[in-house]
Amino acid sequence: MDKNLNNCKGFAVSGLEDGIYEVIVVEADERSDGVIAIDVAVSSGPHRGDVVSVLATGLSKSWVDLLASPGTLTVSEGRPALQLDD
Repeated sequence: MDKNLNNCKGFAVSGLEDGIYEVIVVEADERSDGVIAIDVAVSSGPHRGDVVSVLATGLSKSWVDLLASPGTLTVSEGRPALQLDD
């Protein structure tokens, strides 16, 4: 799997300022169109516990393999980009 999820589309993030956040995957579901909906929770800092949703395509791992994966969420202009750790 390409750990840099450049194929993720993020919903606009309200209440989460532009920045870099440590996150963990708390939910992942594969939709009928093959898109994987991923929910990540911020794991540190003042936004700890906030949940952000992104959509991903073209991943080589199943949604089950994504669960509990740590990663980094970068928010720029209110849009999230997700990169998972090894």
